[in-house]
Amino acid sequence: MGHGEPHLHPTEEEIRCFMDSHKEHLAFVGRLFASHRKTFGTAVICGALARAFETVDHDEIECFADDLLSSFITHRYVNNLSHHPIRRLREWLDKSAQNHLCGAVFRKECYEKTENALFYYIRRMTMKKLRTADSELFPLREEYM
Repeated sequence: MGHGEPHLHPTEEEIRCFMDSHKEHLAFVGRLFASHRKTFGTAVICGALARAFETVDHDEIECFADDLLSSFITHRYVNNLSHHPIRRLREWLDKSAQNHLCGAVFRKECYEKTENALFYYIRRMTMKKLRTADSELFPLREEYM
């Protein structure tokens, strides 16, 4: 996951250990998207938010998710600068859906753009263009030990 060296074929044991060690992260994100899975079920976006769980205030992640979800349901945005990254992400997701993008390249780009949008959102920064992150912005504890 993330930007590091790809681990394309983890064993079932590696997957189980990873999931066990990050249960709290996954449960948190699962609660954020529980009632919206049919509307908004991309695991890549959930993955970016789950990784941020260790280093970002949980209320911030929840607000980002709520605002992103509501933009899909109502097709409206809160009109303030802190929501600018959400608008950029939503526009990119809409365009990607229209172009039927999928596959590993799309998932990587989606993860990195979600991560970057969250990064800008929590810092109340605007962005002219939604870009992919150059490095992992929300490393897991074991990645910086």
